[in-house]
Amino acid sequence: MDNPILFLTILLPPFLGALVIGLTGRYLPRKLPGILGCATVLVSLAASIRGFVDLHHVEGALLEADFGVWFAVAPLTVRFHFLLDPLASFMTLVVSGVGFLIHVYSIGYMRHEARDERFFSFMNLFTGTMLTLVLAGNLPLMFIGWEGVGLCSYLLIGYWFTDGAKAAAGIKAFLVNRIGDLGFLIGIFLLVHAIGTVDFQALAQPALFESVGAGLLCGIGLCLFLGATGKSAQIPLYMWLPDAMAGPTPVSALIHAATMVTAGVYMVGRLGVLFAASGVLPIVAVVGAATAFFAATMALTERDLKKVLAYSTVSQLGFMFLAMGCGAYSAGIFHVYTHAFFKALLFLAAGSVIHALHGEQDIRRMGGLLRKLPVTGTTFLIGGLALAGLPLLSGYLSKDEILLAARTSFVPLWLLAELTALLTAAYVGRLVWLVFFGKTRIEAAAWAGVRESPPVMTGPLVVLAAGAALAGYVNLPHVVAHEGAALLKRFLAIAGEQAITASAAAEVAGLVVSGLVCFGGLALAYGFVVRRRAQLHARLARPGALGRLHALLLAKYFVDGFCMRYLAGGARKLAGVVHFLDELFVDAFLVRGVFGLLVRILGEATRLLQAGRVQAYGMALVLGGAAMLLYLLLSEIPW
Repeated sequence: MDNPILFLTILLPPFLGALVIGLTGRYLPRKLPGILGCATVLVSLAASIRGFVDLHHVEGALLEADFGVWFAVAPLTVRFHFLLDPLASFMTLVVSGVGFLIHVYSIGYMRHEARDERFFSFMNLFTGTMLTLVLAGNLPLMFIGWEGVGLCSYLLIGYWFTDGAKAAAGIKAFLVNRIGDLGFLIGIFLLVHAIGTVDFQALAQPALFESVGAGLLCGIGLCLFLGATGKSAQIPLYMWLPDAMAGPTPVSALIHAATMVTAGVYMVGRLGVLFAASGVLPIVAVVGAATAFFAATMALTERDLKKVLAYSTVSQLGFMFLAMGCGAYSAGIFHVYTHAFFKALLFLAAGSVIHALHGEQDIRRMGGLLRKLPVTGTTFLIGGLALAGLPLLSGYLSKDEILLAARTSFVPLWLLAELTALLTAAYVGRLVWLVFFGKTRIEAAAWAGVRESPPVMTGPLVVLAAGAALAGYVNLPHVVAHEGAALLKRFLAIAGEQAITASAAAEVAGLVVSGLVCFGGLALAYGFVVRRRAQLHARLARPGALGRLHALLLAKYFVDGFCMRYLAGGARKLAGVVHFLDELFVDAFLVRGVFGLLVRILGEATRLLQAGRVQAYGMALVLGGAAMLLYLLLSEIPW
């Protein structure tokens, strides 16, 4: 069913808000840019809700809008085609809903900025480009949104561009993502070459891939997955995401919870049939599980409040890709959904802490803040426990579904994922204790000035805390809900999803193990951080295996150092060689040498024809005419 008005109502408000705020924001009253930014996203949210409701009354559960041909290169024709199916509808609700709460929170968080119109303009643009990515009906149109969120991440991570380190973080995010985006683009070209279509509805037909060679299809899947690893920060392209903390905290929440990093997971789900046919799903699962474990270990020793959450995001994205690699696409999207609530909550609550402490982010200089920040602390605790997988909270239900799929498909990866879940609960327990409980390590003068954030900031925290607690109940396991189970999975009905069958006993066992793993991780945190913190620090300070492991984790496995020294350093040396060759061979030998000499000779010869005397020009004209006449006469003579 065509409904162009609905799509325009979802897509246009954020773009119009970005344009109006960006051009006129400096002339508007102080708070108006933030209010306009919130209002535009609220309109998109209302339209997304309307689209979600309309899907239940439309045959085939599909709404479309075609705004004409974008470009045509025979035999390929690409149109401005948008579609709203259950998967896209679900994602628009997440993007616009969580995005709206983050926009509201930003009004309070950014109130100390001299001018905030640029911030809200970029935030609106970020939301609009993500909605474009989600609603796109073909790969080139998705790629426009894909590049748009990359651009906005660069603009917002480097928002305080006068600080060199923050500007460099934005550049790093932009450049690392270009690597993945190149793979995505090559995958699109290969797909056009192999199949001749980029339309998502056509790519959802399994028969389309039967005539394509296995090697070519595998190459297409790998290239597209490379794009996903860049956007969703998987190994080896994860290193940009922790540095993204350089931007304002609402930016971190928007990137990590509702927009950019979920794009790769969404793309795999949208192209589920292609990925299943390509044979790369085991690679997706291995990369996801490895990333989840790798990032969780780094979060164990991180001291920056926001970076702990950043490594947590990388780890949770690994869980999502593990689900995708098992063919359990709905389980991955389910975790995207619950993660959006508790991760947005954690970042915004962290921003409230940083706001109260006037910019302090080192968790070693916090402690006891629950007494001063009861709303922030309570909501952070709910979000943290949802992340840790505490039974009955949303993260427990969505993570357990991923673990069930992994246990059914790849037992070694399931064991690694269970270990990662244990580490997740451990670093969450460490973080919550060091920030909100125990004796405060804040100086007395600063402690006296700690105040709870204003309602415009705590209000979104309460709403997100409710989501973090209850969002998982839309997709209960069969053993609990029986006929009402897996409502989200049935609603999404993602093409290409592989059936994950498990007995009631297996489901119960999985739920019990997940709960025990969570409590075990929290117990580890309590034992080492609360009860034996002094002894642990003493052991870490001494030479030995534990101390070396701690140093390795603090250095983040030296990945950044390796990249800067060998990859970036090698690139700079290569650029120096190319520059030398350009100067020596191209400029000196060719431009100023061979070709330069030739140009000078020809110039001197032709300069003689430009004497500036009319008599000479007339003589040349007569002689030329005579030569032409002589040629014509001679050509008529029968030799």
